[in-house]
Amino acid sequence: MTIDPEADAMVYNAELVLPAATDTGFTEDQILEAQKTAARLVVEFGLDSTAADDTSTFAEWTDTATDDVLASQTGELFADESNLVFRQDNNASPDFIHDGKPRMDDTTTVTLTEVTGGSADAEGNYLSFTFQTLINYRATDEAVIAAVVAASPEGTLEEVMAALVPEVADGEGENRWDESGTVQYTMLFDEAQERWLIGGYHANYDGGYNLRASD
Repeated sequence: MTIDPEADAMVYNAELVLPAATDTGFTEDQILEAQKTAARLVVEFGLDSTAADDTSTFAEWTDTATDDVLASQTGELFADESNLVFRQDNNASPDFIHDGKPRMDDTTTVTLTEVTGGSADAEGNYLSFTFQTLINYRATDEAVIAAVVAASPEGTLEEVMAALVPEVADGEGENRWDESGTVQYTMLFDEAQERWLIGGYHANYDGGYNLRASD
């Protein structure tokens, strides 16, 4: 899954661009180019990563993901599975559906909230983009029930099942596991490759979740 090229996050909005971003010397066109790259990677690189719900694929995923990360930052950003790829802090996300279709449905939204910038001693000027995300993952009832039980060690299975919406508690079919959060990508322009790359990352995802029946 990728971001809609017509989405608001792919459009330059001067009201969201702080003076610190323009003080870097980057032009409006350059800021927009970096913004589009960041917004696309938030979806493709982080939210829809094959490693989002399966840590066993993390090493394989990093082999391809390094192409989008500044070489000097790969060691830090790939230090563990909690970096770059969306995962709950308690790793309580269910196994999402892997059927060749996107893990998320088309109601997933990525909204740009702020553009800032600065200068790194070794890397030069950078731009940072903050996004609000609402992620709607596709998961089977069986996987959702297993994840909720795992995240509720103090509760009995009966108590956990009673708290689930009926469409999930029946143990059949496909539903949505909704998450929200804030993610920031710091982008640097690689002169040799003539393109924007990820140089830094920070995320804060809602530890809760919302379950709903598939439309």
